[in-house]
Amino acid sequence: MESTWAENSNLIKMLNEIYDNSIDSNILNKLLILNNLKFQNYELFNPGLNFFEHLYLWLKNFEKEERKIAMELIFKLSFFTQDEMQNLSRQIFQEAIKKFLIKYIVKENNKDYYDYKSSFEFFPDFLNQSLFIALSDGAMIDYFRRVNNIKNDQIISYYKLHLDAQFKIAFKKWEKSNLKYRFFFLLEDFIGTGTTFIRDENNLEFWLKEENIKNCLINKFECFPEEKPVLDGQLIRFLNYWDHLLNFNKEYRIILCPYIITQFAADRIDAMLKYYGKLNYIKNYEKIEILPGLVIPDELRVVFSCSRLGLRNISKEDAIKIEELCNKYYYKIEDKITDSQKKGGGVKFGFGQRGLSIVRYNNIPNNSIYLVWNKEDWFPLFPRIKRHNE
Repeated sequence: MESTWAENSNLIKMLNEIYDNSIDSNILNKLLILNNLKFQNYELFNPGLNFFEHLYLWLKNFEKEERKIAMELIFKLSFFTQDEMQNLSRQIFQEAIKKFLIKYIVKENNKDYYDYKSSFEFFPDFLNQSLFIALSDGAMIDYFRRVNNIKNDQIISYYKLHLDAQFKIAFKKWEKSNLKYRFFFLLEDFIGTGTTFIRDENNLEFWLKEENIKNCLINKFECFPEEKPVLDGQLIRFLNYWDHLLNFNKEYRIILCPYIITQFAADRIDAMLKYYGKLNYIKNYEKIEILPGLVIPDELRVVFSCSRLGLRNISKEDAIKIEELCNKYYYKIEDKITDSQKKGGGVKFGFGQRGLSIVRYNNIPNNSIYLVWNKEDWFPLFPRIKRHNE
């Protein structure tokens, strides 16, 4: 920490000046610790600039009296380092996927659930019936394979694999061991709203309202999507691309395995599968489920009006002040948002109006509030790049 202080001492003095000379030892120590453990490893900082330089330029976006609440926002960020994401990719296999397969072993072999020793005798066969498929490069699929000791021929680097290659995968397994692939694990690093995974293009805003999702899950609809459904997303494309291989084994299961997912996204995906599945827009929807690594509760939001269930890591007063800042500066980005972002209600409190403050070491999701990542007439604290068409 001393070396960090020495390298940034002049910059910290400049920070103190624009912070009304009130950066005390407590604030400074927290900034130094967060920088050393997390922030300094962010991969998208502008060339030649470090975290403290970004912080200085970012704070200057705000009026003098607003900078204290902006600083408080920094301490409410949930920042996931590369090591933490790699740990989650290891954990989801060891703690979630293994238990998932054991559950099937117990069920189909009439085993005692606590009889792990005899259940594990069947584990290699069930594992050999599994394919692990990356939905994006964020899944770190090669690291996932190596750290969990999974065979190369069970790893698919991207779900949009060419049809001929899929046939080779299927028949190679059949020829070698007379086994058919049964478990299709779809790996993703982060899911904020789930619109990338599944969405109804004609009713996008409907499925971003928590009340609609809640009513669907308890079979108590007070209103319904108004337009004719047009489903899209990774799941719909996967079902189309992989239809022949899924039909190769009628006992197949599709398991979405996000390393991190918000509770909102998990509920939304579950509700949409249930609703559109019963309408026959998603066939065999009961064979699709979510197996997450880490679930971020709805209470971990930083915008007051987005926190229907209350707040956990921020005071009501601070959440209201952050919301006021989001309202005040939204004009800087409002004209630049895309059509799909408009369909989702804009990004005033992050896409889908989630009010999140999540940052990953290699990018920041647009579900997080725009104050942190916007670059339109604004200097971002953590710059972001688009991962797909937004």
